[in-house]
Amino acid sequence: MRGRVAIALAFAALVVALLGSTSVGSAATNAAKASINKARSTQLAGPLRAQAAQPIRRGPRGPRGRRGPRGPAGPAGPAGPTGPAGPTGATGATGATGATGAQGPIGPSNARTAIHDAAVNITGSYSGGTWTIVETMNVDAGAYAIFGKSQLDVQPITDASGYGQCRIVAGSDIDISGVNLGGQAQQVSRASVAMMINHTFGAAGQISLECNKGGSTVTANYSKITAIKVGTATNEPVG
Repeated sequence: MRGRVAIALAFAALVVALLGSTSVGSAATNAAKASINKARSTQLAGPLRAQAAQPIRRGPRGPRGRRGPRGPAGPAGPAGPTGPAGPTGATGATGATGATGAQGPIGPSNARTAIHDAAVNITGSYSGGTWTIVETMNVDAGAYAIFGKSQLDVQPITDASGYGQCRIVAGSDIDISGVNLGGQAQQVSRASVAMMINHTFGAAGQISLECNKGGSTVTANYSKITAIKVGTATNEPVG
């Protein structure tokens, strides 16, 4: 049956090709198209239509191919807007204590007092210009305000006791204080003398308290030297 339909279709195509340019050919062409359409609609062509109408089924999926190479990185996008500030973090642990620093220089307000309360017999002569050292103080380099004090006692109380005096010596700076000792008018048998001076030592040095006398026996008692280290120290004569 399929062979006959195929022969009919081939014959119709031949007629169209030979007579296509004539009026007879046009009529034959129309007749052939009608015959072909009728043949397609007949029960003989039914199996062909049924076969053509069936869907094409997809075959099984093939294996996955290898991954291709990574492409180049694209350009950076624009910066996004700044986000809101985050919450405050917790307080961190206390750090370790740092090392102790070096000791700084001594400040300008240190004070020292050398004390000698015991009696010292004065042998220095007022008239001869000699002195008896009662006590001393060693000091470091620096500027000092210096104070000295002693109590002079005379024995026995006579008219010939005479003058007694003490001095503070710090380098080339000296201060002297004296009193008239004796039993006559305007004399005393016991008196305190006080001295003060400023001095700057360029190196370590010594301060001394020294006394002398006129006559009789004279002692220096409760003697003291006080030195206060200061920033600067000057002695300014006035008048």
